[in-house]
Amino acid sequence: MKKSLLTFCLAVACAAATAKPYPAHDMGQVLTSNHIDISAADKIYDDLDEHAGMYPPQFDNADDKAQATTEVRALIALFNGMLAENIITPEHEHYRGILFRLARLNWIAHNLDVPDAATAADKHFQQLLPLMSGQEKANIQYEYGSFLASSVQIERAIPVLQAAVAGGNKEAHKGLAMTLLAQDKKADAIREMKTYLQLFPQDSDAQHLLQAIETGNIRRENISAK
Repeated sequence: MKKSLLTFCLAVACAAATAKPYPAHDMGQVLTSNHIDISAADKIYDDLDEHAGMYPPQFDNADDKAQATTEVRALIALFNGMLAENIITPEHEHYRGILFRLARLNWIAHNLDVPDAATAADKHFQQLLPLMSGQEKANIQYEYGSFLASSVQIERAIPVLQAAVAGGNKEAHKGLAMTLLAQDKKADAIREMKTYLQLFPQDSDAQHLLQAIETGNIRRENISAK
C-alpha cells in the first residue's frame, strides 16, 4: 500500500524533532499464565504513541523502529485475540476501550509501514463511533478526523472534524484549520485557527501557523512512501 504524508511547514524553517531513545520492553510481562496485564500493555502503547503516533516516526536508529514495529504488531494481535476469543464482548465494560486501542495501534502501525493497518484503523474507528455519545463521541471524532487527515483522506476528514467541533471538542478547531488549508480554503482555515487561539491563546505554534497562513509564508509538502 502506498502511503502519503501531507505536512505544512513554515517556509523559513521546518526542523525535524530530535528523537528520544525508544525504551526496552518485556513483552512477557503483558501476557503471563493466560493473564493479560493491560497496564503493562498500555505502557508499551504509550511509548509507541510517543515515537510513532504521528508521521514520520521519530526513532534514533533502525533497530528501535524494528522493535517498535514488532511490538505494535504483537499488541494488535493481543487485542484482536481478546475480541476473537470473546474475552471482551460488546457487552463488556472495556469493549470500547479495546476498540479505541486497536484504532490507535493500527494508526501507529500504519505510520510504521505495516500493510493494511490503515484499513484496520478506519474499521475500528467506525465500529467505535456509534457506541459513543456527547463529549466522548466528539473526542473520538477528533481522533478519527485526525487519522483521516494524516492519511491524506482530506474529503473524509473535514466533516468528521467539523462534527467534533460541533460536539464540543475545542482542540479540533486546529486540526480542522490545517485540513481546510490542505484544500486551499485559506479564509476558512484562518477562521478556524483564530477560533482555536481564542480558546488556547498559549499555543505559540498555532500563533506562528496563523501568521504563516495569513502571510503565505507556509508551504505544503506531499511525501509518498511505500
